[in-house]
Amino acid sequence: MAIKGKTSDLMKALADEFITYGGEIVDGWVTRIVADTKSCKGIQYQSGTAIGKWLTPRVIVATGGYAGLFAHGIQTPAYGTALGRFLVSGGGGVNLEFVFKHGYGRPDVGQLTPTEGLPGVEIYDEEKFHATWLEKELYYGRGTANHLQAFRFWRRNHRKQYFIDFSYRVLWENVAELRKSLSMENGLKAQTQRRARETIIGMSREGKGEIVNQLISDWMDAPDGITFERFEELKQYIVPTAGAEISRIRQISYFSMGGLYHHNFETNLHNVFVTGEAMHDFGSHRVGGLPWALYLVSGKHIAGRIISEIRNGQRPRLRDFDLAPVLSAFAPEALGEIREKLYLYQEDNFEPDNAMECIRWFRKRRRELVTGGRYLDDATAWYLVAEAILVASLNRQESRGCFFRSDYPSTDGAYNDRNSYAQYDPDSDEIRARLITRDELFGVNPVRKEAFNSAMR
Repeated sequence: MAIKGKTSDLMKALADEFITYGGEIVDGWVTRIVADTKSCKGIQYQSGTAIGKWLTPRVIVATGGYAGLFAHGIQTPAYGTALGRFLVSGGGGVNLEFVFKHGYGRPDVGQLTPTEGLPGVEIYDEEKFHATWLEKELYYGRGTANHLQAFRFWRRNHRKQYFIDFSYRVLWENVAELRKSLSMENGLKAQTQRRARETIIGMSREGKGEIVNQLISDWMDAPDGITFERFEELKQYIVPTAGAEISRIRQISYFSMGGLYHHNFETNLHNVFVTGEAMHDFGSHRVGGLPWALYLVSGKHIAGRIISEIRNGQRPRLRDFDLAPVLSAFAPEALGEIREKLYLYQEDNFEPDNAMECIRWFRKRRRELVTGGRYLDDATAWYLVAEAILVASLNRQESRGCFFRSDYPSTDGAYNDRNSYAQYDPDSDEIRARLITRDELFGVNPVRKEAFNSAMR
């Protein structure tokens, strides 16, 4: 599905439609999910310095990503706040140790480099040693499929600085035109080849135009065309594009691969549903790099479930609850601390004793906020999620995907059917986690959820 216009235009259209059907939009943020395994009462929210509540027998969590808790990540407001609110209410978090790392990020600006814009670039370290294997992969347009190989390369060389250089990107664009022309009809083929050839010759170093022209002629007649090796040979006769972009390149935390537990979009909290990046399997099911299909499918399913209940006369009554008489605050310094700690103890060099020390530090900082009356601060949710990330990481004694443990550097097939399940235990005021099978995971349904929650503790 293609949508014309800006995302903001789409969101405005959706909001207008929502209001037309009687919906109401509040300019605020959720500070409490008032639900447990037996009932759902609603949410507490804050708007400016005012607090309020919505009494509702059903809640849908549509945002719960936590990629923003990781250092050197994409610029995102997904700090795990909603996930933390969900956990403290007794909800389960699945596979929180995983976050997808885009293989070609620009850490200095917190942005991605789209892989379709990478063929023809050079990648080298501060001593100008080239990552030739990666340049070759990108030349053939395999950037979208090799994020993991790139991530592992950066991981092995994480003490080095690498740069991406677009000086020969224009050359590649014209070489690509030559390659595409081979499958064109004669008239268009000749026109495309002439235009691309003239452009490339015009980029030649002084006195090298004839050599470039002859090389192109020879290669166009070759069965394998202009290969990466021939492209590299051609570059020595070409003037690099003046002022071409050169920037640092690394893996960059992109989106959450874990999240709120659900089965068919229903969490282990009564009548609390989930969709989008908040889902624990969002990364597995996103389509075409975007979550729109998930929202459409889950929206239809959840709406169908609610409509069916109403038609069958199941109308849960509204249950009131007392407001927590405190305001929520945003603490950027806490966010910085968490990012630094997670980088040192989960991403850079995972070591169990250090990870446990960091977990205790997260607990201490969270408890200080709670005892100080700041239990609704965003940071309390962040510290709880960060604790869950590290506790889940301790349980997974292997490396898998973008999750790496230096003490277990290989993937272990015994974990193929294992998901980490983390849950807050109010008695100990700690996150508990263990690995469960896929069958156990899908056993956390409305009928069995209470028994499952008890077993987790």
